[in-house]
Order: sequence, then structure tokens, then C-alpha cells
Amino acid sequence: MTASVSAAPLDTPPQEWIDLADAEYPNLQEGDFILFPDRGWKFTKLSCGQRPATSDYHVRPQVACDEIAAADGDFNKLPGSQEECEKFNSPLSEPFILETYGKWHARTVAWRKEFD
Repeated sequence: MTASVSAAPLDTPPQEWIDLADAEYPNLQEGDFILFPDRGWKFTKLSCGQRPATSDYHVRPQVACDEIAAADGDFNKLPGSQEECEKFNSPLSEPFILETYGKWHARTVAWRKEFD
């Protein structure tokens, strides 16, 4: 399974993402990201604003935050692989979508990627 070419930053996050994030994780801080995997998986918060990085479900939060920092918050520049995505929740045997909403250096980050 490889990532398809349909990865893109979004101009604005969909209101649904904002509502979900606010309900579960009110008051997002600088360096906080909410990851929305599809297929009914639990979304998770990744906090990159402090060291060590923390997360409620992400298995390697410091590695992820270091990569986000190296990419200056541009998720299209992340070096992630299918293997890393498999560690996120469970082995991937079919296409799935990962969406992200957060704050990085005083700007809102909204991003979506389809893996096939």
C-alpha cells in the first residue's frame, strides 16, 4: 500500500473537524494536532508544543512531532510511510483517509491524505 497523490493542505478545516476537536479537546494550543482516521477509528490528539511530545493514542508522538517540526508543519513534506500508518492503529489492508487539523506557528493546519 502506498500513498496516493491526493494529499493536500486545505484552505480551511471543515466545520465538522472543528466541532469534533472542540468537543473532545477544547482549547487547542500551539503545536496541537487532531488526527482523524477514517473507518470509525478513534481520533487522537498529538501535542507537539512541549517536550516530550504527548498523545493519547499515537504510538510515537515524539518522532511524529520531530518530523512535523522538520517539515515546518507541512504534512505533505512528512517522510511517513505505510509502515508508520500501520502502527497508528492496525494493519491497513484497504484504502483509508487520514485528516489532520491543528495549529502550527500561529497558523491553522488542515490536511487530508488518501492511502491506497
